[in-house]
Amino acid sequence: RSPERMSDRMERRVGPYVIQKNIGKGSFAIVWRGINPETKELVAIKEIDLEKAHIKEVDCINSEIKILRKLDHPNIVRLRGSHKINKRIFLVLDHCAGGDLNE
Repeated sequence: RSPERMSDRMERRVGPYVIQKNIGKGSFAIVWRGINPETKELVAIKEIDLEKAHIKEVDCINSEIKILRKLDHPNIVRLRGSHKINKRIFLVLDHCAGGDLNE
């Protein structure tokens, strides 16, 4: 189930994470702040709408996932997991407080 299609009264979840609020948006992706209610760990959840992405962009997304899975460095945001739900991909990433690189 896609988070935006669920009732406001229900918790919107991706894996063990509860979606809290929108923290960013692009042309075919939204970034949500999520929390694991058991551990209180904050994450960023990037929701990618595959119906809005072109074939080349989908290829780039798949490459990004493959690369992020292999990377382990303290200065690179870590991919904690990915979930495909209907025509959307959800990337669960480290949460970096303080804004983006443009701020």
